[in-house]
Amino acid sequence: MTWRKASRAATIALFATAAGVVPASLRAQDTACDRGDLEVFGLEFRGNRAVSDADLADIVAYLASIKPGPKASEIPLLQDQGEPR
Repeated sequence: MTWRKASRAATIALFATAAGVVPASLRAQDTACDRGDLEVFGLEFRGNRAVSDADLADIVAYLASIKPGPKASEIPLLQDQGEPR
């Protein structure tokens, strides 16, 4: 694989991840508990000190305005190309 193809594949993977075409099992935290694990019954949220309310509203509006990308099945570079070389 050439550097250009590797760079293109990495870019596509980045956008696919951002667009949410990655299976939920790869994005979510593990929610299974093992015997002896602590269970959280409550959580107190004391606010956001890093981003202002106005900036956060702008970020949410921007992210909501982004159109979904193509499905993974519609991206030629992600299709099965036969046996690896």
